[in-house]
Amino acid sequence: MLPTDPPARSLKSFDFVGFILLAFFLGLFNFAWNQAPITGWSESYVWAMLIVAAGFAAAFFIWAKYMGDKALIPIAVLQRTSLLVYLSLWLGWMSFGVFLFYTVNL
Repeated sequence: MLPTDPPARSLKSFDFVGFILLAFFLGLFNFAWNQAPITGWSESYVWAMLIVAAGFAAAFFIWAKYMGDKALIPIAVLQRTSLLVYLSLWLGWMSFGVFLFYTVNL
């Protein structure tokens, strides 16, 4: 027998601050990491975006720790096993991008 679903959380309890911090971190990190091969790592704005993205990541983790179970991604979920799963997914998607790069540019 399956357990019952927990009651749905209302929009008032949604972690908007955590969402904004995580979105800015992922967006800036992704843009900087994809912009660097195009313009070169010598451009200062690439490093500035990476530093600002790291700041948003730190702010997100501090905010998630402060929010506890109500956070967008509770810190308790980020255990070693789940982080290894996330790492394997991340590396899988990275290898797909490399595969596309080399198959298109042959």
